[in-house]
Parts: sequence; structure tokens; C-alpha cells
Amino acid sequence: MESMDHEYFTIRLVDGIIHFIYKPNLKVSLEMAIKMVNARCEFSNNIRRPILLDVRNLVSIDIKARKYLATEEASRLLTAGAVLLDNPLTKFAGNIFLKIDTPAIPTRLFTEQQAALLWLEKFKNLN
Repeated sequence: MESMDHEYFTIRLVDGIIHFIYKPNLKVSLEMAIKMVNARCEFSNNIRRPILLDVRNLVSIDIKARKYLATEEASRLLTAGAVLLDNPLTKFAGNIFLKIDTPAIPTRLFTEQQAALLWLEKFKNLN
């Protein structure tokens, strides 16, 4: 298993799926989002993969960062995204993200990690 610890997140590659876990109490700005995307792309070694985004520790994402994260540029080297969340407020914000800032890749919200990983399986090996 490959992994990297960054000041804003921890990332692991498990069975062909990127597991991206935000650090606790993080408030994401546009500058931070760009740094995270660049670090994830470097970690990916130019291989397109699905990603499990664990946002359960996340406090907030500002509007500019949210819009950026929905773009093709921010989604480069990704085939799909499953967002793992655990509370109604996060789910509300996630639904806004999916409706207003439509992501450039297939994206769904999940409250159970196993269901998210099962959904991501169909997006592996799409290079």
C-alpha cells in the first residue's frame, strides 16, 4: 500500500482506489485546494484512478475552492469520486456541491465506506 502524509490530508492507494482523508478541523481555501490537487496528481504517477474522499473531518470549503474542485483541471487523473460523509450538514453541503458546481467526473455521496468502495470498483482500470 502506497501512502503519503500531507499537512492537509493523508492519502493511500488501496486496491487501485485512492483514499483521500482530510486532516481534522480543516477549512479549505482555493490556495489549499490547488496544493491538494497538485499533491494528489503527483501521488497518482499519471495513472487515472477513482477516489474515495473522506470529508468527515472537514470543517468547511470556501466557494472558490468548491468551484475549483468541480473543474476538469482539479479532477485530472480521476475517473470518479465517492464522498464519504457522516452528518446532515455535510450531506446538505455535498448536495449543493453536486447540484450547483457539477463535478467533471461521476460523483456520489455515501455514508457507508463499503458502499462507496463498491460503487468505485466500476471506475477502476479506465485508463
